[in-house]
Amino acid sequence: MLDNIMYFESPGKTNTMEALLIAKNYLIKYNVRKIIIASTTGATALLAADILHESAVDIIVVGLDSYGWSQDEEKRQELIKLGIKTLPCNRYLNVEVANALRCFSQGIKVAFEIALMANYENLILENEEVLVVAGSGLGSDTVLLLKCINKNNITEFVVSKILCLPSC
Repeated sequence: MLDNIMYFESPGKTNTMEALLIAKNYLIKYNVRKIIIASTTGATALLAADILHESAVDIIVVGLDSYGWSQDEEKRQELIKLGIKTLPCNRYLNVEVANALRCFSQGIKVAFEIALMANYENLILENEEVLVVAGSGLGSDTVLLLKCINKNNITEFVVSKILCLPSC
């Protein structure tokens, strides 16, 4: 299962637990040390923290909505107390690139946006592979392994592996 793409029947939050477990299994098997997670309300981030707490992985949470951050301060402080880095997403892809990525899935588009944000904040090293967990609306349904190729160009990423995404 870890070496094949998992296709979910439909997008959305019903896939969150399975997507996070797929990410955890991959992190453990391949010793990936960093994961970036999109979380609008903080619920996905807190679930990920619970699932990954024994994995010794750096967790970066990017709040993603039209305002950049919609988690209440209490949830954000809880994440910080757990040692999780939190960022608002205030950098977005241009419309043409965003629409092209949406042809694959909304989660792939969001994955690139949050990786871009983490890279912009210097939280990804050049040539470092990171797992990125994103989704369609609330919850997670997409997990990618991305590699930052050029630290001087924050939009240069390579998709090393697609672990899961919705089939429609």
